[in-house]
Amino acid sequence: GKVEALARLTNRLAVYNGEFEDYADLEGIVNDFMDEINNETSQAINEIPLNLLKKDKEYLKPLPSLDLLCSYVYREKEYKVTKESMINYKGKKYSVPTKYIGLKVNIIETSDGNISIYYNQDFIVCHSLTDKKYNYKIGHMHEILKSDACKHLSDDQIGDFIKENMALMDILLGE
Repeated sequence: GKVEALARLTNRLAVYNGEFEDYADLEGIVNDFMDEINNETSQAINEIPLNLLKKDKEYLKPLPSLDLLCSYVYREKEYKVTKESMINYKGKKYSVPTKYIGLKVNIIETSDGNISIYYNQDFIVCHSLTDKKYNYKIGHMHEILKSDACKHLSDDQIGDFIKENMALMDILLGE
């Protein structure tokens, strides 16, 4: 079967052992060998492989672009949204809406110093990359507080609370 065929091919290549000086010589040997093999009658199908390829070529379609092929295998890194409705990116935290808590999102860093955050290829939010440890959008912070710690406060009171505490946090973190 397959092992025997491979052994036969290896034995046929053994005669070239040490007969090449550089890569070009080796490439020439391999090309000659391929031509020889592809023009012999195959024991498995009792036909010449090159003749079959010529017949099948009319039914073959060209390969898609390399970008498309790479998109099938390239996986973007995923970031899990924490209970605080944040994702950790390069040691900094960035907010997302609370409905994404516990889900995995993707980040694309843009050339203009921003990150775009996506869930299932749907755009969620854009943040500027900063040196700050915590990066909240006011709307996200409002949503987080309204859903839990400050649900008893009005929207205006939550807004005041955010302004006060963000200023204190910046002082505390030295930012």
